[in-house]
Amino acid sequence: MKLLGALLIVVSCTAAGYLTSYTLARRTAALKSFAAVLELLQSEILVRRTALPMAALLCSQQGSGAGPRFFAALYERMEQAPGQDFAALFRGVLQEGRWDLLQEDRALLEELGPVLGRYDGAVQADAIAACRGRLLQNADRAREEQERKGRISRAAGASFGIALALLVI
Repeated sequence: MKLLGALLIVVSCTAAGYLTSYTLARRTAALKSFAAVLELLQSEILVRRTALPMAALLCSQQGSGAGPRFFAALYERMEQAPGQDFAALFRGVLQEGRWDLLQEDRALLEELGPVLGRYDGAVQADAIAACRGRLLQNADRAREEQERKGRISRAAGASFGIALALLVI
């Protein structure tokens, strides 16, 4: 019975370590996903001169992940509240959703909301490019953190589980 308890302790602590590692990986994936859809949004606005609601719809259909889910929610909100201030809709969707982003990542995207739909295509494209560049920098840092802290989290979880199990036995 003690052996089974010890085994459960080791498994649960190891799982906690892997869960921490997985959480770090989700942020990296979310940042890359947002960067990818922002690239599409930039080209839609600058090259094709697509209207913002249609551009949001196209971004929502581009791949999977947090970025397309965000634009799907934004498009839905735009359909529900036509004529409402776009920046407020953008900020609301960004704050209400679970996008696997840190507050600093959300702040970068929040800066983009007031620019979209208000200025000419070149200004919007420049703002999108700047936001996308900063998100990619954050993604690189998140990936490095994921590799470093993820490995430590997995090892620490397993080590702590083994140590605790030895204390129990």
